[in-house]
Amino acid sequence: MDGVSLSVTDPYLVPILETGMVIFIGEKEGYGKTVILEGTDGVEIWYGNLSEVNVELYDLKEKGEYLGSAKGNLYLVFKKDGKVLDYKNYLS
Repeated sequence: MDGVSLSVTDPYLVPILETGMVIFIGEKEGYGKTVILEGTDGVEIWYGNLSEVNVELYDLKEKGEYLGSAKGNLYLVFKKDGKVLDYKNYLS
């Protein structure tokens, strides 16, 4: 896995980390049910291992809104121009 796996309480409401547009909803190998949101800065945030999704493709979502829920673990990956970025720069 390219990002970070966070242990979360069940069910965990997943907050949107940066304002952006939903560009993918579906299954990704190794990540399960995944939503990819592209931020205004061009960084893609992959939210993986979701149990429920409450967004639609091409929705414009604001930071702090909820995109769905996860159980057990939440996978986060940060990418720009196809390159994986260090998640530590985005999580505080």
